[in-house]
Amino acid sequence: MGDVIDVRGPHGNFTWNEPDDGPVLLVAAGSGVVPFMAMIRYASIKGLSVPMLLLFHQRLKN
Repeated sequence: MGDVIDVRGPHGNFTWNEPDDGPVLLVAAGSGVVPFMAMIRYASIKGLSVPMLLLFHQRLKN
């Protein structure tokens, strides 16, 4: 059916060094997407060609 990803609470750091040439994988849920969106906007404004992929999940209320 597909790959399964086991997720937990926040882990690691929320920094990225511009000289890193990637690729960059960003995994977020809920409000945790905010720092990653800032990183994506920064890379876009600077015209960086670093490949970035954002996986985002938002739980929908019934």
